[in-house]
Amino acid sequence: MLNLRYADASPTGWDRIYANVAAYDAGPALDGALLEGMGERGAELIIGARNDPDWGPAILAGFGGVTAEILQDVRLFTPT
Repeated sequence: MLNLRYADASPTGWDRIYANVAAYDAGPALDGALLEGMGERGAELIIGARNDPDWGPAILAGFGGVTAEILQDVRLFTPT
C-alpha cells in the first residue's frame, strides 16, 4: 500500500490489504505488517533469491516494476 501520508492512516491501509487478500483467497492468515517509509523517487529494482531443488542457489536481478515485464530486462544467475 503506497502513499499513506500519516501514521494514523496505517490501520486503514492494513484493513484494505486484509480485505483484498481475504477477497482473493480466504485461506491465508495475515498476522502482521511491516510499515516502511518510502524512499525518494528513482529506479525500481527487482531482486530475488531461491535455493531451487533442481538448479541449486539462484539469484534474480533487474529493473523492477512494470519495466521488468515490458523490457524483460531481468537476469537469473546460477553458480557454474
